[in-house]
Amino acid sequence: MTKRKFKVPHTLVILFSMVLLAQILTYVIPAGSFDRVETETGRMQVVPGSFHLTPDVPTVSPFASLMAIPKGFSGAHEIIFFVFIIGGLFAVLRATGSLEAGMATLLRRWGNQPFWLIAGAMTLFAFGSSTVGFGEEYYPFVPVLVSMCLAMGYDRLTAIGIIMVGYGAGYGPAIINPFTTLIAQDIAGLEP
Repeated sequence: MTKRKFKVPHTLVILFSMVLLAQILTYVIPAGSFDRVETETGRMQVVPGSFHLTPDVPTVSPFASLMAIPKGFSGAHEIIFFVFIIGGLFAVLRATGSLEAGMATLLRRWGNQPFWLIAGAMTLFAFGSSTVGFGEEYYPFVPVLVSMCLAMGYDRLTAIGIIMVGYGAGYGPAIINPFTTLIAQDIAGLEP
């Protein structure tokens, strides 16, 4: 008898299972809330130790949990559209061979000094995260960086590291990132 090797389920099966699990947990985990008061500055603030259960909050029905999927798409349509456009751009660049030609030129120029190529890529990703707030927009760059890192003799994890280190280095201490800077200024009560 041949033992079957474990196979990871399809991505949609995993995502649907997570939605189903979240829907089931609405029946198990009780709903609750904190009391809030308005401060002298006009901001709403949570009262410490004021958590209480709210029994009148309904659980999520199976239909409502299924409707969460299109509502999520609707809420993130800008990011989805951007990733599709960039993915299509990379498909065209790959089909014409210009992506490989550009990568070959970079590797010819900087291949014997990979530090500068890696540091330059990290700097570009950090700049994008620090100024515009890029994050999910870096997904289409993964295959390009994986190819580049493999050509330089590094592994696939190095490509992910280039993106994640650049992203973290730019997003944390953001200069003008609207997602962090404006929110932090609003919390601190400063004018944007």
